[in-house]
Amino acid sequence: MVLKGDLDDVLTELWECFSQDAHESFKGLEDSLLELETQPASRRAIDRAYRAVHTLKGNARVLELYRMETLVHHAEDLLGLVRDYDVEVDPVRTFAMEAVL
Repeated sequence: MVLKGDLDDVLTELWECFSQDAHESFKGLEDSLLELETQPASRRAIDRAYRAVHTLKGNARVLELYRMETLVHHAEDLLGLVRDYDVEVDPVRTFAMEAVL
């Protein structure tokens, strides 16, 4: 049996974990996008950005933040094209990914 106080504590801890992880993911995405502005072919930056948005998407889904999940999913799709199909990182695509921030 879960008591209300226990459930509140669990939910508070979940949100704190999500917040901390999201902050780290957003920071990683931001750093990667800054690197891609000067080095558009940086595989390291592309992979790091993809991992950041993939993590954000999954965590948003777990917490049923469906609008956030959808937005981040679009950024993940775009980064997947860059990563898997050598689509060029240009200012328009960078701007679109920065919109997630």
